[in-house]
Amino acid sequence: MILYIARHGATAGNLAGRILGWIDPPLSEEGIAQAHRLREALHKVPFDLVVCSDLRRAFQTARIVVQGRRRVPFYADRRLREVHRGRWEGLTVEEIRARFPADYEAYLSDPYGARPPGGESLQDAEGRARAFLRSLPPNAAHVLVVTHKLLAKTLYAVIT
Repeated sequence: MILYIARHGATAGNLAGRILGWIDPPLSEEGIAQAHRLREALHKVPFDLVVCSDLRRAFQTARIVVQGRRRVPFYADRRLREVHRGRWEGLTVEEIRARFPADYEAYLSDPYGARPPGGESLQDAEGRARAFLRSLPPNAAHVLVVTHKLLAKTLYAVIT
């Protein structure tokens, strides 16, 4: 199996440097253009399956990538959501440092195990990533996975 792991296109929040986590904005115009460029880059790949996060920005990106293709099995999977950042969501790093200094320091000292207030750790997200990978059908040769920055890095770390 060959996994093609892609991050969704940009949103207004991404462009403003905001931590989105499970916040669910649509793609920006730039994000739509990025998704179209990804479609062009992958146009010759014969996907057997396309799976994306159930958050709108990833779903929109995946839909654009498969536009004009023969019908490919396509579904959204909640396990591919970005790492949940709890009360940090919607804030910039500077705002997080100012409002949650102790939690931010704990995260810097243990980014794998620390949880933002009301959120999940990278370790928690790794569990979701592993469960997702185990659920993929073994007969799929080319699988496109459209997810988010940290979850994409987690998937990559798990499979390498």
